[in-house]
Amino acid sequence: MDRKISAEERKESDRQVRKLLDEIAARNRRHARAVKAGVPEAGIIFMLGAKILTNGYPITELPSCGGLKTYGTDHRDFWRSLQRMGVVPQDTVYDEVPRGRVVYNTKTKQFHLMADPCILKNKTAVRKIMNELRLPADSTKIETDEHYRCPKCPKGKQVGNEGKRGERQITRSRK
Repeated sequence: MDRKISAEERKESDRQVRKLLDEIAARNRRHARAVKAGVPEAGIIFMLGAKILTNGYPITELPSCGGLKTYGTDHRDFWRSLQRMGVVPQDTVYDEVPRGRVVYNTKTKQFHLMADPCILKNKTAVRKIMNELRLPADSTKIETDEHYRCPKCPKGKQVGNEGKRGERQITRSRK
């Protein structure tokens, strides 16, 4: 049985929709200003062949949870979006390709670029990620993480000059 909506209910529904749209528009304006201002982003990363695919959000717009600012979208959802847009193959599962994540530690004021060794050994890929997410070279740690290992990467293998925890400090300047 269909219930008729009163004029007052319709008006309240329209008011709530306008409020939501205003909030979305305000968030989008803040995001655009942060990007224009060069605010670094936390986000997720895929490397498909030579192509780097990132999805991030400015750290000024992210909530802090336990001293970390991290982008809420997970790799699986981002991959599915890329598949729907035809950017990545339909027959490839997200964890079959090199991937990573950037988080920001609010206590140490450090960014952590954690990624698959296949990404980290590719200096061009790392440079592109740093540029796309506007990461400051002097406060970004690049490190491996067991969560981000494609099937081609042997477990536990270190890449580059990482320390005992798999960390490597980036100190070169970006141009």
